Amino acid sequence: MPSPARPSLAHRLADRLLYDVARPLAASMSPRAFDRLARALAVPAALPMLAVSPAQTTAYLRQVGHPDGLGRLRFAYRKALARLRGEWVYLRPDTPVRRGPGLRAFEARGEPAVVVGWSGYHMIGAAALAAERDDRVIRFPYGSEGGPGPDAVAEPWQRWEAHQAAVRHRLIGPLQLLPGRSPLAYLRALREGRSLIVMQDVPVPGADIRTLLGVERPLPVGAVRLAAAGRVGLYTISVTFRDGELWADLDGPHTGDEQALLDQLAGHIRAEPWAWTLWREFLLDPVPEPAPVASASPGPAFRLTDPAPTG
Repeated sequence: MPSPARPSLAHRLADRLLYDVARPLAASMSPRAFDRLARALAVPAALPMLAVSPAQTTAYLRQVGHPDGLGRLRFAYRKALARLRGEWVYLRPDTPVRRGPGLRAFEARGEPAVVVGWSGYHMIGAAALAAERDDRVIRFPYGSEGGPGPDAVAEPWQRWEAHQAAVRHRLIGPLQLLPGRSPLAYLRALREGRSLIVMQDVPVPGADIRTLLGVERPLPVGAVRLAAAGRVGLYTISVTFRDGELWADLDGPHTGDEQALLDQLAGHIRAEPWAWTLWREFLLDPVPEPAPVASASPGPAFRLTDPAPTG
């Protein structure tokens, strides 16, 4: 098997700075100070993004309803800022998730639910919330989770990625349920009082054709059916960064079919198009083959294929 391509010098330098400089400094940095720094660094970080597939970026902004109101420069800055803010979870994995009013009201009821998000920086916040609540996340591990730690990798510039994988493995590994398992495993978690968090925006060849953001793609939806089978509510999660901290909130409970759920997700994506990490892959035609488990994508959501249990 050929060895992976060596990252660019800028990529290797960024990884070294994150692991060797930013990680030690973050231990004594307040979230607000980090956020001010991220806002400043996002300006130069946005410039290289402007040169990457400008026509595709313009087409994406048009697809999500921002043909004029969100120019490429503004989009690049917000995307760079979202990426930098997303690293805070890896710099300070112990940072708590702040609750919005919808989430606080839901937790006060003490009921399990199926919570649906979209792959991006929201995945980080949703997984951190699951770790705090001992919920379950339906996902594939990725990025060498469970592999060598940062001190055991071959190259210094690989340490940041190994550190990220180690953080995910420690926080999320004990909580994850692999996609494609029997629905009984998911229903068992619900009956134990644990909520399920799933991502439902990843195209997978062979899945049912659904429409998201006006584009038809094979999407392995199933959360609507799972919520009905478990007799629990169905919610969508939104995650934002404020002053360097994660804030999570829930919308719902939702009713309707799978397409209605995807329309709810589309509304979240249109509100924050810079936070969706899979938009390039989603808009590609044809849909690529699914990446292996060790890839850098969050992996597809589950698909329920067995009859819904009763009783």
